[in-house]
Amino acid sequence: MTDMLLAAEARVIANTVFFVEAQIALGLGYINKISVFLQNVTIPDTEPETCEYGAMSPEQLAGKKVDGRSGLFSLGVMFYRLVAGQLPFTGDSMATLMFKTANEPHANIRTLNPEIPQCLSDVIDRMLEKDMEKRYVRGAEIAADIRRCLGQAG
Repeated sequence: MTDMLLAAEARVIANTVFFVEAQIALGLGYINKISVFLQNVTIPDTEPETCEYGAMSPEQLAGKKVDGRSGLFSLGVMFYRLVAGQLPFTGDSMATLMFKTANEPHANIRTLNPEIPQCLSDVIDRMLEKDMEKRYVRGAEIAADIRRCLGQAG
């Protein structure tokens, strides 16, 4: 009986996280419409603490031009941490962290938290895609995929 209650509680917590993530993605989608603002938020010089937490996108680390997809990568880092309980990229130095973020894949989130539905893992994987052309373009797309995932998991 206790195991069943714990499993039910885990599902409620997961659904709450999915809902919050969808709302954040929608909000970021609105911010994306104001591209100048978003670029100012994601430029390394204006927010240096993002690098400390591994939230800078590979294109930012390479000094390339960024757009809203760079912010969606950072949002993916936050989602990963919410769901997995740890950051997708870690390092014992800034150089190591930057290298891993730009070049190495993150750990499969389902190995860290097997309760996460595959569809949510797929959303986070796409958000953390190294190639920005393969990443989501708008936060609304993420929110729609999370809603679909909730429908499948519910």
